[in-house]
Amino acid sequence: MKERLKQLCDQFLAAKAGIKDVFGMEYDEIYTLCANMLVSRGKLPDAAVLRRCRELLKTKAGIFSSFRGTMEAPVCCLMSVADEPEQKFARIEKAHSVLKRHFGDSQYLVYASAVLSDMPTEIVEGVSARARNIYDLMKRRHPFLTSYEDHVFCVLLAMSERSDEELISETEQIYKSLNLSDSNTMQSVSHILALAEGDPAEKCDILKGIFNGLKEVGKKYGTYGELAVLAALAAVSPDITDAVTDIADADDYLSLNKEYRGFFNCGEHTRLMHAALITAASYAPVGSDISGTLPMIAAEDALLYIYDASSDTMVMMTTM
Repeated sequence: MKERLKQLCDQFLAAKAGIKDVFGMEYDEIYTLCANMLVSRGKLPDAAVLRRCRELLKTKAGIFSSFRGTMEAPVCCLMSVADEPEQKFARIEKAHSVLKRHFGDSQYLVYASAVLSDMPTEIVEGVSARARNIYDLMKRRHPFLTSYEDHVFCVLLAMSERSDEELISETEQIYKSLNLSDSNTMQSVSHILALAEGDPAEKCDILKGIFNGLKEVGKKYGTYGELAVLAALAAVSPDITDAVTDIADADDYLSLNKEYRGFFNCGEHTRLMHAALITAASYAPVGSDISGTLPMIAAEDALLYIYDASSDTMVMMTTM
């Protein structure tokens, strides 16, 4: 097992435990997502800072705000790694107000707002308007597949230098090339892969190669929300064989931890997805420009939606 991969596994487990100490009574996979958000950014949770960020958020956002509930812990984690958490929150709020004008209110857009929060106002305005245009194009072409859960993907796609038509055509090409799960999952996967550079067919081959390679070594990967993570990994993986080996090694290592043992702990599919998350973090360079991290950001957003839906805490949303 690679030393860096082992180190990231240890950091992931420590981060998850640390976040759980601060944000008790959350859906368990939110801790997983937050741990990955920090570790993949080269950070570990600071309990004192996280508590201050949580108190700050509560004073700024009411109980029915989109910043509360599912988004509270992720937003606080992102605030905690900023030099000025209060200013970071103000920038996220400002970006969110822009996105709301185009999409209506949504807790998932809070995450997109965090991504846009360090950009100049005029860039945020331009990306938001373009994202709405991409969404409308998708909705016209695929009315039954496209819904509010695609809003954030559209925001991320709008940060690409490629034209709207090129992006949508590529997502369609990827969607038609893959047949690993249901239509909604494949739509998310196609968005994530479209965010990455490279030939669409090659990206599909890498994803299928990792998926089948894991099966060959006795690691049966899940075929629903877990595929979002595998798509992000395929976007940054230098080699299929290396990716399969690293995921398998990380999974074996995680299986030794008490977090993953016992009747009430997560199943093998979830643990393998966690291993893929950590492996993706080991490949993505810390501090890379935003374009290099968009697939992982998209996968994190997909997991936010999946985890929230699974916890039966979906909020009512207003869409335009």
